[in-house]
Amino acid sequence: MDISREQTLNIGILGGTFNPIHIGHMELAMKALKQFNLDRVYIMPNNLPDYKENHGIVEGRHRLAMADIACMGHEAILASDFELKLSGYTYTANTLTMLHEMYPLVHWYFIMGADSIMYFEKWKKPEVIAGLATLVITIRDDLDYSSLYEKIRELEAIFSGIDIQIARIDNINVSSSEIRQGIKSGKDMSDSLPKGVYSYIMDNHLYQG
Repeated sequence: MDISREQTLNIGILGGTFNPIHIGHMELAMKALKQFNLDRVYIMPNNLPDYKENHGIVEGRHRLAMADIACMGHEAILASDFELKLSGYTYTANTLTMLHEMYPLVHWYFIMGADSIMYFEKWKKPEVIAGLATLVITIRDDLDYSSLYEKIRELEAIFSGIDIQIARIDNINVSSSEIRQGIKSGKDMSDSLPKGVYSYIMDNHLYQG
């Protein structure tokens, strides 16, 4: 990360497997960047996420390369290999703890989907996450989220001082699993991917067998 220890910045983190990164991920990053006036957003591929089976996840170098390609032309949205350099399973609490120690003046914004916040208290060390970052919950304009707001009130009662913000995004109906399945079956999935990513997938024979 191109940050000095003395810099006071507002930085978003969008973590995930990005297997592969798609236009929905970029929409999340761009929305958070603009709505919360962030200095930058880092797209941060996981090393070995504890919450998913690792079958079918391509090597980190490929997922990072695709993230780099997706970020081209976005000056304030950057790919980061921070978690890929870590050994073993990656946990958000550990990542935020290390980042806070390295860059104590940065205000971190952790960007996550509405589905993830519904079981936030079951994450590893949720109190650490709540204490080190603003949680940005991304929701689609076309859905009813009454249960989400109820969950937010519940978390605010459990974790003192937790800061949860809402970012509304356009309805982009795309998922990495559908993209992988489409590519495997021979479909052209380029419309679901940031410019250049589909060519990288084809050139490196990813998700095709």
